[in-house]
Amino acid sequence: MKQDIILGAAVDDSTGDYIRQGGLKINSNFDEAYAALGDGTEFHPAGAFQTWSHSNGSDLTPDFGEAYNINTLAGVIEVTLPKGSPAEYGRVIKLRDVHASWGTNDCIVQPTSGDSIGGSTNPVDFATDFLDLTFVYTSPSTWRYIYGVKLDSLPVLPGAGVVVQTFRVTPTQYNDGFFTNISPSGYDASSVQVYRNGALLTYDSNIANTDYGSRSGTSITQLNGIDIYVPYVVSGDVITIISYSRSVESSPVSYVRYDCQMISAGNPQVAVPGQSAKIKTGGMYSLTDFGLPTDEQVNPAACQVLVNGTVLVEAGKALLSSAGYEDYAIGADSLGRWNQLSISPDLNDGDIVTIIYFNNEIGSILGWDTVGGIQSRVAAQFLDTSFIFNRSNKIRYTDTTNPSAVTTAVVAGTETNIRFANVIQLLESIYPVGSLYMNANNPANPSLYMGFGTWARYATGRTIFGFTDALDSTNSPDPLFGVNPDILDDYGNPAKIAGNRIGARQVQLGVQHIPELVSDRQYMREALSGTGEINLTGCLPDPSVTLASLATYELATVNINGTTGQSAADFAIIPPAITTYIWVRTA
Repeated sequence: MKQDIILGAAVDDSTGDYIRQGGLKINSNFDEAYAALGDGTEFHPAGAFQTWSHSNGSDLTPDFGEAYNINTLAGVIEVTLPKGSPAEYGRVIKLRDVHASWGTNDCIVQPTSGDSIGGSTNPVDFATDFLDLTFVYTSPSTWRYIYGVKLDSLPVLPGAGVVVQTFRVTPTQYNDGFFTNISPSGYDASSVQVYRNGALLTYDSNIANTDYGSRSGTSITQLNGIDIYVPYVVSGDVITIISYSRSVESSPVSYVRYDCQMISAGNPQVAVPGQSAKIKTGGMYSLTDFGLPTDEQVNPAACQVLVNGTVLVEAGKALLSSAGYEDYAIGADSLGRWNQLSISPDLNDGDIVTIIYFNNEIGSILGWDTVGGIQSRVAAQFLDTSFIFNRSNKIRYTDTTNPSAVTTAVVAGTETNIRFANVIQLLESIYPVGSLYMNANNPANPSLYMGFGTWARYATGRTIFGFTDALDSTNSPDPLFGVNPDILDDYGNPAKIAGNRIGARQVQLGVQHIPELVSDRQYMREALSGTGEINLTGCLPDPSVTLASLATYELATVNINGTTGQSAADFAIIPPAITTYIWVRTA
């Protein structure tokens, strides 16, 4: 924080900073500047990066404008991006890997509750060496970044997200089969194909029966998204690897592949859903026979069937009969779902059947605004989030541990083009900072079961009354429900804002609270002063003797609380009520 030197109103008027205090502020400003823009001793105009390794902690929460070299060689590091407001739109945070460490242990970046990364509230794993990331805070409360920029290569631009690499095994790679540099940004281990001399190889996550995987030392391991190991290759083999981008901009989930080992009907081995299937007479199968969900269907315009790595040709194509099913045919069930498969070649025990298709029907066979198209299908199943609006007049608390009118500040500016990209953003609009939330029986902090926001207990032991803007005949606000004496306006009067704490659990009546009660009935009492009207003794006082005056009496009316006070016990003024848990969102 910048510290200004107070100069005073005039020379040596004792209202400014003394010389030493001014020097301390100057040094503090320079120390902060050199730390933020350099290494603490020298400026780095090209960019100042601090180094953060696992020894500094597994969690890092940078501030806006900071840059870090993240070293994950000793373990995974989670980076939590700071919570921002419209005032921070355009500010950046930079993270990069200069130690070739992210391929060993991930750098995980996650948004703070209320923000998102590219519209998603989920954390993003970065597991590629030498990545150089710049996160920019944008509207609405969203961090955006360009993926694939590396310190040793050009950026991988989003698009189809498919990379094809072909390797011819050299004599020096004999029985090695270790392939790297498949894709600058790595590959998606769940969406990759490996061919050896044109034959599709099978990947089994159990490793024991797999044709390929990744490598640790000399052992084959599960795919790691960086390298691929194909054992027992020989010189001259051609290895083709098709990988799908790991960037968040592409959609590799549309690619579906199933590898199933066929088991003969007489084999006692039990079929494992998704990994093996029993051979059926006549070659008629449904996708459920291969362990697929009952509602799954292939895309008939983008489907491949392979047996032991050999691609079959669909019936009706390449001069094959459409009725004889010389290779295979795709059919629909009674509900019109494309989930029936007829395989003509005889299958033997141990054969591997591979089914590949692109399940992205939204992008391949449907139009947007046609009858039964994308727009109508999505509108029938999902909440329409295309509505755009502007948002302003939000508040924040300068002290989140003390939410009150005193710590309330208005968030400047207007958020434009707001669109709800996820449920959290919708809930945050319903419960902005300053909102109250009540629960009848759950005492837990709402953040634990709502998944967002910082909440504090509110109005404990108090009843909530609505604020009123009404004025009386003298143009004055309601002294209880229309002002807050804790905050004064520019004229020293209680401000016309909510937050006034009023009322009590119980009260004690004083004499001033009991009205005077007077009766028209008279009674006789001893005269309070002077000589009364009635002398019951019948005697007159002897003026020559100094004695106490004889008692005289007078007539008076009944008068309660007219001249003497009396104490009163407290009594409750709480109306019939029920307690509940009330929370206020503070951040």
